[in-house]
Amino acid sequence: MSADKATIEKLKKILQVSDRVKFDTMRDALNMDKKSFNSRIFDWAVEFNFRINEDVVVINKDSVDDFIDMLDSQFETWGKKELSGTGKIEHIKIEKVVVEKRKKQEEKTRKDAEEKARKEAEKRKNQEVEEKAKRKAQLRKKFQFEANVLQQIIFQQLISNNN
Repeated sequence: MSADKATIEKLKKILQVSDRVKFDTMRDALNMDKKSFNSRIFDWAVEFNFRINEDVVVINKDSVDDFIDMLDSQFETWGKKELSGTGKIEHIKIEKVVVEKRKKQEEKTRKDAEEKARKEAEKRKNQEVEEKAKRKAQLRKKFQFEANVLQQIIFQQLISNNN
């Protein structure tokens, strides 16, 4: 049994035993990405008289067989397109492009984060250098003041010794 037939059989079972199917469950059963599924589910709901209640498909048991037949023919069409290089293959190519874009974006995000961390480290280093320079200047002023005081004391003692 091919993957497509297995998909149809899996969905048949779900639809036979359920009155309602969550979007996620149906999407997984159909092996569809979220965007593709979301763009199709409302068309199917209108075509097959399904109801949508939040993220749940309320199944119309009278049209389940028609829905399965439509999916079955769609899978056959996809199978033919795979042989000619269109259809699912195009979808896979698009997914690869999306994955590559996502990887590039992740790489850019990582590089941006590294650059931000490098700049923050440089900023902290500069702040430390500035603080060190301030402390040095303060100590210099203090020592200069103390030297001036000592100089005055020595000068005063010299004057008193001379008198």
